Amino acid sequence: MKHFDKAKRTVVIMVALCALIAQGCSDNNSANQSLAGIPLSGGNTETTESSDDNSAISGADYEQLRIETDQDNHSFAIKYIKAGKEYQLDGKLLTYGYPETANVYRIIPSYEDKNVHYNPVEGWTDCLFQAYSSLTCLIGHNSETGTEEVLSKAERNSVNDSMVRLDNADYKQMAKIRSAFPEAVFGDYTLRFTYPPTNTDLYEIDYDNPYNRRDYILDTIKGRPFDYYVTRRVIDGIIVGLPANADFFCLRYDKAMKQTTTIESEEWIEFYDGKDIYEVHCYTANKKDTEVYLKSKPVMSVEQAFDKAKPIIIERLSENKETHIYAAELVYLVVTVYDMSNEIFSDEKTTSDTYETYLYPFWVFYMHSNYKAMGSDSADRDPVIVNAITGEAIDPCVSNY
Repeated sequence: MKHFDKAKRTVVIMVALCALIAQGCSDNNSANQSLAGIPLSGGNTETTESSDDNSAISGADYEQLRIETDQDNHSFAIKYIKAGKEYQLDGKLLTYGYPETANVYRIIPSYEDKNVHYNPVEGWTDCLFQAYSSLTCLIGHNSETGTEEVLSKAERNSVNDSMVRLDNADYKQMAKIRSAFPEAVFGDYTLRFTYPPTNTDLYEIDYDNPYNRRDYILDTIKGRPFDYYVTRRVIDGIIVGLPANADFFCLRYDKAMKQTTTIESEEWIEFYDGKDIYEVHCYTANKKDTEVYLKSKPVMSVEQAFDKAKPIIIERLSENKETHIYAAELVYLVVTVYDMSNEIFSDEKTTSDTYETYLYPFWVFYMHSNYKAMGSDSADRDPVIVNAITGEAIDPCVSNY
């Protein structure tokens, strides 16, 4: 069974937290990676060439890197000059309008068993699908045939290019989703991605049986394209969470404060109706489960956020990869701060039962990079995020433990 998009996150957290202690938790004081300000303290490509002069770090090979937004057409263009040649990367601006100020919320822990994961929409089956790993070539090796079942570079790019922002007032399935989750407050739009057809077993739809705790293969989509819909809740006009095919997760350790901070999307559920797949963010922490931690803080514009993210974006563009920056969006993400002075050791795991969890607004620059790894196709889909309140730019690809 090939699915691991959700399961891998729990493993990463446990392994990483254990490594923080075992390896002495060495810290990275880079300005880009500092978490100061965190609580408790379109089809565009560029194939780059490797350089021996280390200009990627200094940014000297990227002149006038800037973003130009077109609010009327809900798009942006990232422009720069490299080695005397002009480049332009085009993307979609998913956030059409956003408030000038926003609250930061503390999530109040709830110990009630909501059984959200097993509350399927009528006529649909809750499922597990490799929305992220199918686009990054992390799955696909068929041990029985010895073949690689992966999407080609063109097919992976087509998924990004197919992204459409649907108005929920016109989205036919929205009424069914709302009726299934009456307590969730959903946003104004749904994202739709179209996955290309394949004749392999790559698109495996799994079903997690809650009664016997076993996974079953519900279906394998072959020979036809299908749509993948992403519907998310909203707080104060700002969407909450990232699509699963971005799969963002960030972990940082502050040795001086003895704190581990994670930044991630909130939980989602996937459904299958026999034709298409639906990702629904219906986490039960609505306003009744939160309290205002910081009130009415100014929100950065996408242009301001891009300026903060420039050093990270330059490093990404300087890699020997074909890089796409296909969208930008303002979203709330979950920030959890663990007190590691109170860590618990058990079964080779390191955890903490003392933590605080918050919802912070972030500007997200969605990125996709194609490249060859040991002669095989590979890809990354790690977005760059900027805290829209503090201006902190964060690259999840850089670890500090």
